[in-house]
Amino acid sequence: MSKLRVYKQGVAIIVIGTQDTYEACLAAGLSPEIHRWGSTEWGMYARRKYGWTAYDNDQHPKDARPGVRFNGPVRARDDAEVHR
Repeated sequence: MSKLRVYKQGVAIIVIGTQDTYEACLAAGLSPEIHRWGSTEWGMYARRKYGWTAYDNDQHPKDARPGVRFNGPVRARDDAEVHR
């Protein structure tokens, strides 16, 4: 397993180094049984001036790396916000 990096970008959590959602959840400290969030996206991401930018898997810059993005505020199942 390669080293995974976890970044916070606005209300999103981005895990760089994998496209496996389960592995990304573990790295970000999330559990589908305990937490909920808006949506999940995976693909290739590259660091740009204003943060991480998603690219199509077929056409991406050479410095893009695989990643998973958890969108929306992460909340506990009882709607109490989880502070990270």
